[in-house]
Amino acid sequence: MKRVLIFISGIMLLWAPVFSQNRGEISGVVIDNKTNIPVEAVNVYLKAMKIGTYTDREGRFKISFSGSLKDYLIISHVSYNLKEIPLKLKENEKKYLEIKINQKILNLKAIDVIGSSLEEQVFNAENFINIVPREIFKEKSYENTSDILKGEPGILVQKTTYGHGSPIIRGLIGKYVLLLFNGVRLNKPTFRFGANQYLNTILPEALDNIMVTRGPTSVAYGSDAIGGTINLIPRIFYSNTRHFQLKPEVMVRLSTADKGKNYTFKLEGGNERFSFTGVGGYKDIGDLRAGKNVNVQSPTGWSEIDGNINLRYTINANNSLDFNYLLVNQKEVPRYDKYVTGQYQKYIYEPQKRRLSYINYNYKPVGSWISDFQWNVSYQQEHEGKTLQKTGSSTVKKIMNRIYTIGTFACLSSIVSEKHIIKGGIEYYRDIVRSSGKKIKIDSSEEIRGDFPDKSIYNSGGIYIKDEYLYSKKLNLTAGLRYSYFAFKSPLEAPWGTYSQNFGNLSGLIGLSYKPDERLNITCSYSRGFRAPNFNDTVVLKVSNSGVDAPSPYLKPEISNNFELGLKINDKKLAGGMFLFYNRLTNLIERKYGYYQGLPFFDENNNGIKDKGEVPIFQKFNTGKSYICGSELYFSFKASSSIILNGNCFYTYGENISLKEPMSRIPPFMGKFGIRWYKTRNLWIETFLRFATKQDRLSQRDILDTRIPEGGTPGYKTVNIKGGIEFSSLKLNIIFENIFDELYKEHGSGIYSPGRNLSISINVVP
Repeated sequence: MKRVLIFISGIMLLWAPVFSQNRGEISGVVIDNKTNIPVEAVNVYLKAMKIGTYTDREGRFKISFSGSLKDYLIISHVSYNLKEIPLKLKENEKKYLEIKINQKILNLKAIDVIGSSLEEQVFNAENFINIVPREIFKEKSYENTSDILKGEPGILVQKTTYGHGSPIIRGLIGKYVLLLFNGVRLNKPTFRFGANQYLNTILPEALDNIMVTRGPTSVAYGSDAIGGTINLIPRIFYSNTRHFQLKPEVMVRLSTADKGKNYTFKLEGGNERFSFTGVGGYKDIGDLRAGKNVNVQSPTGWSEIDGNINLRYTINANNSLDFNYLLVNQKEVPRYDKYVTGQYQKYIYEPQKRRLSYINYNYKPVGSWISDFQWNVSYQQEHEGKTLQKTGSSTVKKIMNRIYTIGTFACLSSIVSEKHIIKGGIEYYRDIVRSSGKKIKIDSSEEIRGDFPDKSIYNSGGIYIKDEYLYSKKLNLTAGLRYSYFAFKSPLEAPWGTYSQNFGNLSGLIGLSYKPDERLNITCSYSRGFRAPNFNDTVVLKVSNSGVDAPSPYLKPEISNNFELGLKINDKKLAGGMFLFYNRLTNLIERKYGYYQGLPFFDENNNGIKDKGEVPIFQKFNTGKSYICGSELYFSFKASSSIILNGNCFYTYGENISLKEPMSRIPPFMGKFGIRWYKTRNLWIETFLRFATKQDRLSQRDILDTRIPEGGTPGYKTVNIKGGIEFSSLKLNIIFENIFDELYKEHGSGIYSPGRNLSISINVVP
């Protein structure tokens, strides 16, 4: 606690000088040149000073500065042409501007590679970020949120079964990738190493965009953010008028490989004071047909009912409140890889429910030492039930895990001077796990232990500061520090008894960004991240791949030391970049053969003898040192006024130094290349190739994994074509996937990917 108080005091001392400064001021309003309507969410900033703000609902903005000023004012919005205004102001001078901007045609449809409304911020960042906007969701025409990330730079989406999907980022998966919903942590202490289903419990129709940050982001987000961070941003309707507006939308998505049907209704509206976006939907997904001779994989189908409501109340130009409620209920999601081995005749996830709600307070003052402040309070419930029945057995096991989470975070940024911005924040989460089980026989039933000891409690918190300093017009320096604290308690059975553990950890970041000119950004950074052991590491007892995972208390946190070098280009014709990274991991938690109740196998009938069908015990161990290194390349090139070339590829190499073997689940060399033709923004066609080479560098864990074929996962290449046309009230998107019906699976997946598949997405806005 003493270290925390010292850390907080340091932050307060750093911010103390910003409370009293005499400043000049630039203010004004940004207006659409054609409609004369104020434009909200325009990024207005000073080019050399790197300070700025966003326009409010009435198009207004205000920027304060100290000293004299000679700079360019940049006005940037994804839907409008960039505008630059030269400014020369004396010390403490104030200037008011009325700025008119012109709409642009978004010809560069490869936004999934280069970003969207945050393009400037993405380009200026020292790490590799890309933003997938909702327009791309509709183009890809997938049922699941995880599948939307297929083909994105540096990401492999592993699928244990069709209703699941977990992104591998920079060689790390599951609990090493942090999931956020508008900044609210979705990762729970029950997250496992491998592919999981939790990203799919966020409906894509409710999202405005997905922001993917690669590499450790532990300074801002704490534990789990080692491989990368995925922030899912919900959509909210904006209006600048006093009159209340309503905008209904009906979406229908149909696909042939899984006979999938997805129906969604959206209603959004509001005025300058109150706005909302509401989404409700139903999905009915059938068994998936793979390529070539495999045909239908059964059972893989599932269904879902979902909904989301996002409300915003604007108190005044500087203050607003957001309320969001999300509900997802998936039914009868089978774990297909358990059927393939013949070990189980029934392995079903039901229910798979998520309820999430939050209240978010936003404060964006003008002329204050605080440039932005946000406070969020959230509450979550996850209910995950499993029904298991082994082949040839009449005994049925039912497991129910319920996780209840309360959380809060606050963050703010402050402009200390024209060259100095400080950001900071604090967060706290408390997870309560209720877990139970029942074994049902023909003539009796008995209560059994759930996956986790019932009433386990996991507390986590952290405080951080991040300093951005503009050393010169070309050179920008970034540094950050975070202290995180964890305390958890679990009523483990004998011989351990009640298990409790607490520890703290420091994370850090140093970054450099050098811009020889406006179109080029050379970056390098070092970041120290970590992942705290969770309940799935320490107290779990459940069926997993190739056996049963047993409790492994008193593990140490995993530590990441990441070095990376990047090059970004943002020209009128060419946008893209390349990153090289090296991530040194210590205390890596690996799964190895172990013991439970003194036996190396799970003794289901308690006779002390290994009977047929009784599987081995696995435990978790800190295995020592490992590393992951690799490269990522992405680009979008405007070859002509109507043709765009785009693509990405990445290579990852992982080695467990202590065990002298490859790291688990490392993706092969893979990528995507495409060419897009468009006549107008309303008509386009793109053909693209997705490919992966064979992955035969396997760890012992991979070799034991029944989802990975003997000798490794074969390579593949698929040819695909997609297109879209938009009328006044109707938008049609079609994707013809895997045209040559290739049989393939993503590395580590328990199910083959779709064979030849036609998906049609229809959006109607009356």
